[in-house]
Amino acid sequence: MKHLDDFTVDYLAIDEGSNKFLELLKKFESETNKTFSLGNNSCFGRLHVSVYTVQENEKPTLLLWVLLHGDEAFDALIENGVNFGETDLLRKLDFIRVFKDVRASLISADEVDSDFPMIINGVDSVICFVNFEDVRAMNRNELSKVIVKEYVRRVFGIDKEFTVRTDDMSVF
Repeated sequence: MKHLDDFTVDYLAIDEGSNKFLELLKKFESETNKTFSLGNNSCFGRLHVSVYTVQENEKPTLLLWVLLHGDEAFDALIENGVNFGETDLLRKLDFIRVFKDVRASLISADEVDSDFPMIINGVDSVICFVNFEDVRAMNRNELSKVIVKEYVRRVFGIDKEFTVRTDDMSVF
């Protein structure tokens, strides 16, 4: 598994209702001289995205949340760092070696959807796992549209098309 990119994407659904809704919000703000803020919704929003590429034999299936306890955890992190995306047998991971003597608690185990592996991390952050061969010819906007469409389908149960705008720090 390799880290491909981190970026922020603003999205707007391509339909008349979404545009009317956005215009109504802008009008409300200008008429009341108040700023109105909504969280992500099926019409528009902003996502912070991390994308990892995986090989066919690396499809994520289980997400484990582990708490590390005590000052030893911070000391180990500061001294050794962490290699995000490192993939190997669990016993061989640097992460396990670095934190093996730190008290830990497993607090959650969740299945990761295997059709489009995505972890929704809070209200505006996602971590996606894609096959490199599936995305190698895509630019950032094309990849963003796929991610936003899947995010909105999962969170809001709606299938729409979107226009997107990503930040300027593209690695593509």
